[in-house]
Amino acid sequence: MVLDPNVTEVGSNSSDTLLDPSFLVEDDGNLKLWVSRFWPKWHIEKYLGRGSFGQVYEISKQEMGYVTRSAAKVLRITEEDTNAGGLSGSQPSLQASVKAAYGEIESMKELSGEPNIVIINESRCEPYADGRAYVIGIRMELLQGLDQRWQQFGSRFSDEEAMRVARDVCRALIACHKHNIWHRDVKPKNVFWCERTGAYKLGDLGAAKQMGLRTQSATFIGTLDYMAPEVMAYKPYSHTADIYSLGIMLFYLLNYGVKPFLPLGKEFDAKLDESATQKRLAGEAFPNPVCGDDYIGDLIRSATAGNPKHRFKSAQAFYNAICAWPGWDRV
Repeated sequence: MVLDPNVTEVGSNSSDTLLDPSFLVEDDGNLKLWVSRFWPKWHIEKYLGRGSFGQVYEISKQEMGYVTRSAAKVLRITEEDTNAGGLSGSQPSLQASVKAAYGEIESMKELSGEPNIVIINESRCEPYADGRAYVIGIRMELLQGLDQRWQQFGSRFSDEEAMRVARDVCRALIACHKHNIWHRDVKPKNVFWCERTGAYKLGDLGAAKQMGLRTQSATFIGTLDYMAPEVMAYKPYSHTADIYSLGIMLFYLLNYGVKPFLPLGKEFDAKLDESATQKRLAGEAFPNPVCGDDYIGDLIRSATAGNPKHRFKSAQAFYNAICAWPGWDRV
């Protein structure tokens, strides 16, 4: 199975690509070896965090007196990982897991050129010597995380900035859905700020899945706090699950990061948190966030309706409603 013309064939027996099974991607020293193996001219500068499937680092390259910076994600998939995910430890299951993880790369490459999608520059995939593990390396544009952007604004986005985030992410979803790709994990951690273009971008399509918009899926995947009720209930769902996730993300951005149905300024209470989650999953209409006007409150409720039939029918419809916000005329 060849994943990409520039990527080592999965299952290859070439001796120069086979790696010691004891080689751990989590070890920082070995990670530098991985970067030098995949991209000899690049060097790790610092750890950025963990995304779905792997760890992300800032890397740099110096040529002709110019320094170029990028982000690199390196992930290791083993038979143990497939067993933990409920798959058998057989080679076909491992191959399926590698192919699924590599789907992030292929999905994002298909969306290359879209202004609100994180750009992937290069990718590599190599097996371990015993064939029981694979390592995938992804080099992509270096962007600022939404959490850093949030901190720069004093841990509170203005109504306008929060709506800009929603507008740009909605553009990304329009592009995804146009290509029959559902993101399935829209959340602040997967949104980035591009200072060069002044745009927010959606990345980390590790949970993405290609399918026609008329089809439905019952796969349980995503992040609980941003997950649509039908996904949590293992019911069939469609692209409107992405719309729901963006709607609840907008609520968080305008509610000081506190989930709906919870009071502000109180310490964590497990019972209150469980009650708030149950109200959301039962489809109870969201209250207005602390910030934002009534229009935004209605916008969020239209995106997060418990019944998918009552949500915006498409990302384009959600985008049109965002653009119609009267607040744009006040800024």
